[in-house]
Amino acid sequence: MPQSFVKIWIHVIFSTKHRAPLIEPHLEREIYIHMRENLCASGCEVMASNGMEDHVHLLFKLPSSKSVANVVMNAKGETSHWFNQQYQPNYALYWQDGYAAFSVSESLLPKVKDYIDNQKTIHKNRSLNEELRIIQKKFGG
Repeated sequence: MPQSFVKIWIHVIFSTKHRAPLIEPHLEREIYIHMRENLCASGCEVMASNGMEDHVHLLFKLPSSKSVANVVMNAKGETSHWFNQQYQPNYALYWQDGYAAFSVSESLLPKVKDYIDNQKTIHKNRSLNEELRIIQKKFGG
């Protein structure tokens, strides 16, 4: 095969430092737009981005030349750097070191996208810890 064909969709979840409610509702749209633009610039196709005041969900296609760790590290680092330059001293944005990442089959993309898009509704009845336990159980973790 002369060329590589790679189509890997990744659902990533990461939280703010100490899971503090750092993502202010009136600024979250800007954060997600900036994060999407950054991911697109690094070659990722972004299908969904959303979250809550203490965590973020992303659904993106991983380019063959990138690793999940590098993409997530860049998205987190670049976004917090941009945000803190724009909004400090009134607001600050910092991330925890870790993240959760899951591969998503093509057939489940609409379902995962819907799940990410509906985070506000989901978290009316479920904490982030509960959400992570449910997701990890589905993936055999």
